[in-house]
Amino acid sequence: MQNETDKNQENFAEDHIYSGNKKEPYIRAWFNIGIGLIFVVAGTLRFFAIQKWENKGGNIEMDDVTLWLYKFGGKWAILGLILAVGLFFIRRGYIRIKRLKIMERM
Repeated sequence: MQNETDKNQENFAEDHIYSGNKKEPYIRAWFNIGIGLIFVVAGTLRFFAIQKWENKGGNIEMDDVTLWLYKFGGKWAILGLILAVGLFFIRRGYIRIKRLKIMERM
């Protein structure tokens, strides 16, 4: 039998801290934040590499998607897309941690 809190919360069963290992949901949340930080750092490094290439010339490797983004919006489009993905993961981890803290108080 489910109470109203269980029915209304979309991810109740997935993140409930009292089923299984209590640390596992926190590990997943911090893992999401870590992935997001990796994307942010990678995007920033890629941005500076493209900026250096634009200033000094030479060769730079780009896959098809990156090349298309560069032609469409320049180095800022590449940075924007990678940062958006990184911030998505960071936000996802933050929301999960916040939800777990609320469930601990219940």
